[in-house]
This record gives sequence, structure tokens and C-alpha cells, in this order.
Amino acid sequence: MFTTKSTRTQLSSPLRHPPKFPYPPLLPDAPRYHGAVRKALVSYVRQHHLLRAGERVGVAVSGGADSVALLRALVELAPTLGIVPFVLHLNHRLRGAESDADEQFVRQLADELKLEAVIEGEDVSSLAALLHLSLEAAGRRARYAFFQRAACSLRLNAVATAHTRDDQAETVLLRLLRGAGTSGLAGVHTSFDLYHMVGDLPGEVTSNRPRIIRPMLGISRQQVEEYLGTLDQPFQQDTSNQSQQFLRNRVRANLLPQLEEDYNPQLRHALCETAEIAAAENDYFERLTLALFGQNTDPEQGVDLEVIQCQPLAMQRRLLRHLCQLTGLALDFAHLEQLREFSQEGQSERLLLPRGFCAEITRSPGVTRLRLLPSSAENQHSSYDLELTVPGMAKVGPYFGEEGTHIRATLLGEDQAKLAHLRADLLRADQVQGELTVRSLHAGDRYHPLFARDEAKIGRLLQRLSVPGVARKSWPVVTLGERIVWAPGLPVAAEFAWTPGDGQAVSLDLCNSSGAPCNTLSSGRTTVTQLSLSQVARKDFEIVISEAQLQSRIAALGRRISRDYAGRSIFCIGVLENGFIFVADLLRSIQGEVRCQFVRTNVREILDNNIHTTEIFYTPEVDVEGQHVLLCEGIVSSGQTTDFLIRNLKARGAASIKVCTLLDRQSSRRVEIEVDYFGFQVGPQWLAGFGLGSPTRQRNLPFIFAAPELEAAPELQTVWPPRP
Repeated sequence: MFTTKSTRTQLSSPLRHPPKFPYPPLLPDAPRYHGAVRKALVSYVRQHHLLRAGERVGVAVSGGADSVALLRALVELAPTLGIVPFVLHLNHRLRGAESDADEQFVRQLADELKLEAVIEGEDVSSLAALLHLSLEAAGRRARYAFFQRAACSLRLNAVATAHTRDDQAETVLLRLLRGAGTSGLAGVHTSFDLYHMVGDLPGEVTSNRPRIIRPMLGISRQQVEEYLGTLDQPFQQDTSNQSQQFLRNRVRANLLPQLEEDYNPQLRHALCETAEIAAAENDYFERLTLALFGQNTDPEQGVDLEVIQCQPLAMQRRLLRHLCQLTGLALDFAHLEQLREFSQEGQSERLLLPRGFCAEITRSPGVTRLRLLPSSAENQHSSYDLELTVPGMAKVGPYFGEEGTHIRATLLGEDQAKLAHLRADLLRADQVQGELTVRSLHAGDRYHPLFARDEAKIGRLLQRLSVPGVARKSWPVVTLGERIVWAPGLPVAAEFAWTPGDGQAVSLDLCNSSGAPCNTLSSGRTTVTQLSLSQVARKDFEIVISEAQLQSRIAALGRRISRDYAGRSIFCIGVLENGFIFVADLLRSIQGEVRCQFVRTNVREILDNNIHTTEIFYTPEVDVEGQHVLLCEGIVSSGQTTDFLIRNLKARGAASIKVCTLLDRQSSRRVEIEVDYFGFQVGPQWLAGFGLGSPTRQRNLPFIFAAPELEAAPELQTVWPPRP
């Protein structure tokens, strides 16, 4: 999130008097309405293959009638569809106390339905100012980024939004009024990859890319209200939906009813049919476009001009629009026609386009290419170069973001850095000699992000995170000499990154005028998703390692182990209880021949005649003679169990033994052991989640959290580490 600055109104008993439902609680033919909605929903889901059994589905709930109806219906149908529903809510903080009341309503509804919820807040007005967007566009961007974060945290397969047939009809009519082609007339898409809206996240594992689905496009708003009436289910009223200031509200309240009355009583149905036809045709043309263009076209490298020139008129426009979309450039019909004519002429000159872009035709032996480039004049306009002392700050507000925006460098001691390194952008202090520099992003700037395999263009990374070109041109980067060490929203450079044991660290933050950090674009190393979990009874917990961080680090461990064991078979021995989830995920990321077996250990502390003894037992017996053993544990603390297992396995004839642990708690060591591979170093706090915790609770959570009073809560008490 770019900023967390907000004014929050404390509500007294916000749900003591829920909004009055506008219909009687039970209609005479209630069962018919109730069953019709469920039947229509199931039919639409199956017809369009929106959900599969076993999938985890986040339901976007604003608190309004449509989203509440979608949630209630999916909860009822969860056993039939075989899905696991979750609640997602983003407070846009645009309507003051009314927005907070919506959040409270959704939170209580999730509790009543015993559903896990992810609830966040975003200062959309600040985001709109920072990215030079309208409130509607900024809100849409914030929602999709939130969906991506929630999908990563909860391992969601899909996020369901509550668009209805009425929304579809209104969208098609609005686009007709503005002018649209086949893509626009397709209206609200039934399903699409969330990646197309926000891109992959830095360091993310994208093997399971979530989808956005609209399962209520076959249901009318009237059916929704009648369905809620049968359930006696209240919902929130958004007063902005009544404002005639917004074009959609005027179309909904005035234009559509008038057209239905005077011209076509079935207009909504006709508009939805138009959308269905256009969507199918648009999908067909999109497949042709990708086949002609290729999947990984770089707009800065350009495309073969002959590929465009030899196509029919409709495909020429499609191909050029696709090329523009790769750069984040949206052209109206007139400018697109200028670009098409320019490409048909094939002259070696430039064509100036909106938002500081230009088209250029270049010739090399055997090929003529069309390229889209940012205008150099536009880049010069937003150029800046500032000094950043350590500690100190550099004010970037006049060039980037709002007045008062600044980049802050803080010098941290080693103990402070250990506590902050999981969620902070830290540099090694011993490598930061002299002053850092903050400058604007230059075309072609590259660096090697932490956890990434290779160097990448910063502009391309920001583009994948859906940062508009106008914001990218003035995006700040921090340099040390000629080397880029960090850019807000992205990880630090791998070669300068601080890790535990490196001594002092330098923390870098992009801050707003109140001093609050706002480094993160959508999700990444600095983000901690705050969850409202029905499994966790206490509220005083803190997520210390998010799911995104866990999966990114496990994937990196898998790549390293694969390289180290290339050509050799691995005999993996996983230690129960705390390591089973980690080992399962790690093995999936290792390339090569792997054999796996689990052992269970039992540690008993004995005090006899003031002599403290530790007895360790493990079972079952394993045959490791001549094997290359990888001993995997969820956490290594005192090291006694690990040391015992290493000595025992060596005695049984193992050819080699290496230790891999997800969490390394060096501060609790009692014996000297060498950990060859570790995910994260942690302090003495009590941790649970991701296989850690009590046998009956918390272990299924996809992240790791700490609770300062876990010891006092028997139902949350972890089984490790042994108390000193």
C-alpha cells in the first residue's frame, strides 16, 4: 500500500442497529425466490466452468446487497460445489464513518458465518493523487492489488465478485455511449486471470495463479433483493450509489428505465446477449493476436513491421492495440488510426503519441521493426538527483507523490536489524560507504533484486505491478555510486542485501508526510497481510513471515539444493512434528531424484541429583548406508536433537549429511552444529503456523505468526522450544 494515513472514526455499537431491510422478512413465495437464485448460480458456474471441487474461493464483500447475497449463496452451496469460501473486504476510506461501518458489518457477518476473513484498509484518495488517477481507477487498482495479496496469503484459486446481469447491461450501455469495439462491448468478463490486472509479484511463486470470477452475471438485481428478503439478511447501503454525480448512477436510475419504457422492455436482456456474443468473438481475436505476436514481445525491442502490414484492417488495429497495452499506453480510436497509418507507410521517422510516448521505425539487415518508446523530453521533465545521508532523508515530494513524501535512511544495530529484516528493506552498513543518491528512474535501468535469479529492468518490474507510465517516469531509485541498491516497492539489490550476521544495517523507506512507510505496491517483502482468523482466539498476534515470503524462500532453497546435489540422489529425512509442511513444499521445488522418509523424535528432560539430562528417542529405523542424506527440520533451536540425529545417521553409514531448516534460532543453541541451508533466522519469540504450533490448531495456517502471550494461553501454546 502506498500510504496508511487515514482518519478513523470510532463507532459506538456499529451493528447494534443494522440497516433496515427494505422488504418484509418473508415473502409469500419465498422458497421460489430462494431456490431460483441458488439454481441460477450453480447453473452459471457449471456452464462457464468457473469453479472446481476443492478450490479455495475468496468472496469480495463490500457490504452491499449484491456481495452479501453472493456470500450467503456460496456458503449455502459450498457442500454442493465442493469449495472452501473466505471473506475479502477492502475499506477504501472514502466515506468516513460510513466506510468504517461497512467494514464492521462485513467483519461481523464473517464471524456469524464462521468464515476466515482478510480485511484491509487503503487510502484510495492518496493513491489516486500519487498515481495521477481518478478515484474510480485508483479504487479499482487498490482492489485488485488487495485481491492478489489475499490470494497469496490464503492460497486462493479464485476471487468471486458480485457483478449481476444489471451491472453487465449498464456496462455495455456505458461503453456504447463512449464508443467501443468488440473488446469493450464484451462488458464484464465472466472470468480472467488476476495476473492480467496486477502482474506477478517480485519473488512470487505463480504456479497457482488465481482467477477473478463473476458467478452472478446470470442473476438480476431484483432476484438478489428478493433472495436476501427470504433470508431476512440485512445489508449496507452505499449513499454514493444514489449520487447523480456519477454517470453510471444516472444511466441506472434514468436512461435504462426510459429506454426500456419507450423502446425495448427487454433491453437489459438484449445488452447482456450482446456482451456474450462480443466476448466470444473478442476471445477468438485475442488468441489470433497472441499467436501472431508471441507471448513475450518486448515493446522496446519492437515487432516485425511486416507482421502488422500484411494483416487485414481489423487485425492491424488489434495488433497495434496489443503493442500499446504492453507499455501501459491506452489510445483512443483517432490516435490508434494515426499509429496504424504510420506503420503502413513504414517511414524511418517518429510519431508522437499521448502521455509522452512515441513510435519509431528502425531498419536493420533483413528486418524492419516498429518500437514504442517513452519520449526523452518527458523523462527530462521529471529528472532529479538528490543526496541521501545515513542516517537522513531526501525529499522527493516535489517530483514524486504528494508534498512531504521522502525517502528515509536509518542506521540499525545488529539486534534491531534481526527484528526488522523480515519486513524491511535492509542494506549492509559496511558496504554503504559515503552518501547514497536518490535519482529519477532512467530508461534501461537494471538491477538484481533479492531472491531473483538474474538482473531485470526496473521499468519492466514496475510495469508488471501495473504502475502507469506517468508514475514510472519520476519513480525514485537509490544508488551507491553507479550501482542501484533499491527502488520503492521492490526488494533491495541482492549484492547489498543485509542478512543476519552482517552487523549493522541501513533501513530504507519511502514515507509520506506523516512519516509512515509506504514502500509496497501490491505485495512483497515489506507487506504483512493482517488477517482476521476464526482459528486464532487471541488478537495480540503478529505475522512475522508471510506466505509469499515463505514460498519465495522455499523455492530459492530448492534451487540451491538442486544445484548442490546435481547428479546425486537425495535421501531426505524429515523430522516430525514441526517440519512436515516445510518438507512437503521443499521437495516439490527440488529438481532431481529424491527419496523421502519421516522420523518422529521424542525429547525428555530429566533432573536427577541436580544433574540435568536430555534423552532423545526417534523412530522408525532408517537404512541410510551409502546415502546422501538431507536432514530437514521445521526449526533448529538448541540443536540437541539435530546433533543427536547427525551422529546417529553417521554411525549408520551415511555417505554425507547436510542439514536444512526453515527457521534457525541461533540464540537458543546449546551445542555447536552446522546448518547448511536455512530459510529464516528468528529470535526467541513463540511461533506458530505453517506446521508449527499445537497439534490441533494453527499448524494449517499458511504463514508464521508470533503471539507475546502464547505461554499464558493453553489452547494456543506451542510444543516447542523446550523451556530453558
